[in-house]
Amino acid sequence: MAQNRIYAGMPDADYEKECKALYAENDENNDGVLVLEEFKQFTINCAVAAGVSDTDIQAMKGEGSDSMWSMMFRQFDEDNDGSITWEECWAFLKENRP
Repeated sequence: MAQNRIYAGMPDADYEKECKALYAENDENNDGVLVLEEFKQFTINCAVAAGVSDTDIQAMKGEGSDSMWSMMFRQFDEDNDGSITWEECWAFLKENRP
């Protein structure tokens, strides 16, 4: 079985590299920030990379999750400008790693 891209105990440098790659992959218009829709896909792709089950992934995509996504987005968006920079994203991820 292949190892997940993101896993508990992985070296800090590898964790940052993988997270940054996922961030870049989900910045669809390459403007250097994630807006809500890009953030949703980034979060789902991070969960997939960490080995979250298909059932849980489908639940993340489910109906009625808009308020959950908005709340999560606000946790990452430190300056409340409606977009998430890599710096904001990394600040949250490094404190909340697997």
